[in-house]
Amino acid sequence: MAANSLPAFTDQRGIARMLAVNPRTLRRLIVTKRFPPADLTLSKTCLRWRLSTVEAWLAEHAQGEVTR
Repeated sequence: MAANSLPAFTDQRGIARMLAVNPRTLRRLIVTKRFPPADLTLSKTCLRWRLSTVEAWLAEHAQGEVTR
């Protein structure tokens, strides 16, 4: 498999930057299951999401705001 065909992954800090939210806000969304679970769990503190997962969630929620 060519390197450019591998899925791109990001961590919580990267997602928080993409969404323009504080990392704590993102953690709350994850804990309350309002954000998709990680696609890759390397350890309890090392979680990764496919960019396609984040983009799909964002497209689904782009019309409204994230509610608290």
